[in-house]
Amino acid sequence: MLNSCTNRNNFKYVENIKEQVIGAKNVYHTKEEIITATNDTLAYIKAYSKYRISQALTDKILIGESNVRKEIISFQLFNSDGENITDINFKTKEFEQKKADSLVIVMTTSYDTNTGESSTDKE
Repeated sequence: MLNSCTNRNNFKYVENIKEQVIGAKNVYHTKEEIITATNDTLAYIKAYSKYRISQALTDKILIGESNVRKEIISFQLFNSDGENITDINFKTKEFEQKKADSLVIVMTTSYDTNTGESSTDKE
């Protein structure tokens, strides 16, 4: 039997992306996904983690030798009522953001180690 603790809500996650084609103007667009979570706080934590991972993947993997530079510039999060809750405040927000940031550092360090890249290779 399911109880109310397992109710999950849908939240709309929107990534704001800037693409710069060499020799052309910047193009801005968005990518939307649905995130499920039991409440606004947990949805924000998922969204922030997704945002930071997306930034890292774009910086480390997706650009490569392409003539199109992508940058994930921000994200927005909307609850099931369509309210923008991106700027939600909760007691452990800073801690959760730092935790996600640390995970991204570990991921990118692991990627650099596995590909033989280093931060000085790009300078």
